[in-house]
Amino acid sequence: MDLEDELHRLFKDDRLNMKVAPEAETNVVDGARRVRRRRMMAMSAAGVLSAVVLTGGALILAQPTPQSSPIATRPSDLPIISASPDTLEPSVQTTTTQPETSVTTSNTAKPGVEGPVAPPSSEKTVTLGPTGVGKINLGASTEELKRSGQLQSPPVTQPTSPGRTPQTPKSPTNGCTPYEAGNGMIWIGKSGTVAAFVYRSGVTTPEGITIGAPQDTVKTTYRDFTGSTVRVPGNANAKFKFTFAAGKVIEISLLANQQDCVG
Repeated sequence: MDLEDELHRLFKDDRLNMKVAPEAETNVVDGARRVRRRRMMAMSAAGVLSAVVLTGGALILAQPTPQSSPIATRPSDLPIISASPDTLEPSVQTTTTQPETSVTTSNTAKPGVEGPVAPPSSEKTVTLGPTGVGKINLGASTEELKRSGQLQSPPVTQPTSPGRTPQTPKSPTNGCTPYEAGNGMIWIGKSGTVAAFVYRSGVTTPEGITIGAPQDTVKTTYRDFTGSTVRVPGNANAKFKFTFAAGKVIEISLLANQQDCVG
């Protein structure tokens, strides 16, 4: 028996015959409908999910809208900002008024200040001693004096100093020549060298005695002070001479010990 005959024999077996149930067709159709409904539900669910996603995206996109709200509120802030300048304007006006008052006050003060301040501003306080003033020392020649640049005028023909105090020059005719220098006078002796410095303002000694210093202060500063003169500390060849009025210094002189211009 070949294979084909064997297969025919097997398939002809009654046990392989299957009877179709009467409601089989209905069951198949119902099953197909159920499958179709499930597919529809799945599609609906997908649509719902899509809607949810779209809604979420819309919400995300809608978030800048709150950011725009500060922009909307900024205009509401603008009146506040504009109000603050309005509030500041009176203060600015007040500030403007204050400078006007201060300017008026300063203008009023200037005339009063210029009077007393002007003389000091025109004066330079020089240190007199122990050997001289600035670049000029006692004993310097006339040529050295001229080269120093400290002279402000040619020789004085009518010096203002003679006769005003005991230590002023005895007389220009003695051969002494006076020169104005700053706030004081420089006297050239007959030998042609600097013999004396005489100051009535803008001067101080190395020890701090100035015009207007009390006489008691001079005595306290210079222990060997006698009469009106005292040996210059640090220079044995010179002396200070002080002139007093009402108990205060009005003139300070630095004199060479060997000279005949200032007595």
